[in-house]
Amino acid sequence: MPAAVVVERPGSASAIDRERDVPSPLPTKSRLQRPTVTTRGRRRATWIGLGALILFWAWIGWPYFHSIVVRDAAVTTWLNVATAPIGGDLDGAALRPGTAVGPDGFLARIVNPRADRVPLERALGDLAAAEARLAQVRRAQEARTRLGAAYAAAFQQQLAIRLAGENATLRYVGERLAVGRADASRFSSLREAGSASRADAEAATAGVATLEGERVAAEGALARTEVRRASAERGMFLLDDGSPSSWEAQLDALRVDQEFVAATAELATARAVAEATRRVHESQHTAILIAPPGAHVWQRLVAPGAAVNPGTPIGAWIDPDVLLVDVPLADVTAALLRPGARANVVFEGERHSRPGVVVLTRGSAAILDGRELAAVAKGRQPGQGQALVRLEPRAEDRLQSPVGRAAYVDFPDVSLFSIIRARVRW
Repeated sequence: MPAAVVVERPGSASAIDRERDVPSPLPTKSRLQRPTVTTRGRRRATWIGLGALILFWAWIGWPYFHSIVVRDAAVTTWLNVATAPIGGDLDGAALRPGTAVGPDGFLARIVNPRADRVPLERALGDLAAAEARLAQVRRAQEARTRLGAAYAAAFQQQLAIRLAGENATLRYVGERLAVGRADASRFSSLREAGSASRADAEAATAGVATLEGERVAAEGALARTEVRRASAERGMFLLDDGSPSSWEAQLDALRVDQEFVAATAELATARAVAEATRRVHESQHTAILIAPPGAHVWQRLVAPGAAVNPGTPIGAWIDPDVLLVDVPLADVTAALLRPGARANVVFEGERHSRPGVVVLTRGSAAILDGRELAAVAKGRQPGQGQALVRLEPRAEDRLQSPVGRAAYVDFPDVSLFSIIRARVRW
């Protein structure tokens, strides 16, 4: 049988006596303190190292966590500022914030009642003078044309009468020549028969020769008259010797034609100058500011009826068909994004995300502000970059623009691992 086991309770008299009998190499106090100090130091160093590592990784990944937790982005769009092209008074029915531009694109009107009208009046006077001069030259030309037509008709009538007379003369000479030739033949026959003298025969022959000369002269006169008639039909009136009938009349007609051409050119020049002067005066007197139809008036920078100078900003408008999101982010995140990168956007007050596309990124040293954008992100801090995300506007966005609302943006193409790699240059 096994031996009985005696269990002694701590603190009993036998246990205390036995401990007293066992010698101890070191004092009890030294044995207990030395391992306790070493263990605590190691634990403290471990916790410090772990905390430093956690702080390091938190510093590395903070841009990522901040971008997916904080809704510091803002819905925005491009801001278009309309400036005054001239000095004058702004129309009382000028732009009002929140209104939509009509189909005609009218935004505002500027009227300058002090615009100088003297150049326009002078140009209109020159135009009237040119019109009067051209009318006078045209009347002179018409009168010269009528006179020339009457002169040509009279000249041709005279030639027709002359042609008729010369034809009659030629016929008469022909008849006389025929009679003369018959007489000469008869006297020649009588002389051969001895019934007529030689002198009578020679006289008859001489008469035939004279008539031949008259016939040739009549034919020549008739031919010259035919040439004059043909020339008259072409507008050239010749005298009997072949010279023009009136050089002065022809030169006068040429002068009238030249004056008509010069007056026509002068009128065209005066009309062009007057039209250009009118456009200049209208541009100095009235200016119409326009915007794309359907655009929303965003700001009114000048009160209606106020006097403005050239270049003064009148108001700003936005295009409801262009919807952007201004996203503040760390430079490292901006460096990882490229145009065309995907983005998920959630507007403040909405539960569903909208797909977007990155169209522009800027570093912290060159971010866009209120001069280019209608709204800027409220959560931007010094040293932060920028990304612009484009969204497709919905029907309700065109009715009531969401520009200025806060938004949350997530970039699926940029992960925590990619940010850590960029931060540690791995």
